[in-house]
Amino acid sequence: MPFDNLNESAVKIPNLFLLSLLTFVAAVFSLLIPIAGYIGWALMSVPVTLLVLAERKRDAVICAILGVFVFLFIDYVLFLFMAAMALGVAFLYRWLKAKQVIPYRAIGFICLVFIGCFLMYVGLVAAINGINFFSEFLENYNQYVNNIADDPVIASYGNLIAQGQDLEQVIDQTQKVLLFIPNIIAGMWITFVVFASVINYAVSTVVLSKFRIDLKKLPRFGQWDLPWHLVWGLIAGIVLLVVPSFLNIDGHLLYIIGANLLIVFGFLYLILGISVLWGIFEKYKLQFAWRIAILLLLGLFLGFVVLLPILGLVDVWVNIRKLKR
Repeated sequence: MPFDNLNESAVKIPNLFLLSLLTFVAAVFSLLIPIAGYIGWALMSVPVTLLVLAERKRDAVICAILGVFVFLFIDYVLFLFMAAMALGVAFLYRWLKAKQVIPYRAIGFICLVFIGCFLMYVGLVAAINGINFFSEFLENYNQYVNNIADDPVIASYGNLIAQGQDLEQVIDQTQKVLLFIPNIIAGMWITFVVFASVINYAVSTVVLSKFRIDLKKLPRFGQWDLPWHLVWGLIAGIVLLVVPSFLNIDGHLLYIIGANLLIVFGFLYLILGISVLWGIFEKYKLQFAWRIAILLLLGLFLGFVVLLPILGLVDVWVNIRKLKR
């Protein structure tokens, strides 16, 4: 029976019903919880991965289908996409285990699976419904932003402050910012996928180790590192932002590409900067409460935007933590 453990091992693998329930809970969490729901999305494949690496492939397929069944009530294409994503990541882990891929490369491969499944979903939606997902979204979004002054909430706020001219200036500036946001969605989305992949790998390795399925684990957070050559992505982003103004050319496309590169690589060096700071905290045995307080203080004074990414960049070249590279 599929609800029985088909693989005899020294450690008993949870049955199919429990693992399907855990996948279902993660799927519901991703739907119902704003912003933080990405955590559920990142963890949906973990129970399926456990079944695949326990050589219970049939159960893994059943677990993926039952676990993401809730998406079928929204859109059957989305349901197929989620099931494919969970199975794709799970079978990727089988290959990662066989090849003993180092953690940073493993996270990169997980990112590629997430991105590939998303593109597959967009392609299926376009083929089945005959619509361009991106163009339709941009059309509706731009229409709303251009008419934001007619929004009842904005209108009520304008009547409250009773300064129409000032409100018009604020609305005009807000519209310019909001209209530019679609240009950087790609960078924001890739950043989101990278973070989800890190969560997926970190949790998967811990869970799998409980069942004597060993993968190479991430080092302690205070010892995280990045290859030095990734700095070229950051440099390219800065160059593409600066060059058009120096050459006095219409560099709108270059500006968009540069902004997206800065978002992605800036995020990577932000995480590295936090890791460097955390390593310093560990070196001087700073209490946990003080560590959080310092990070919150930096967040209030734009430390997350400027100081910490620079700290991460400096560490790549100076090796502040004296890591073995």
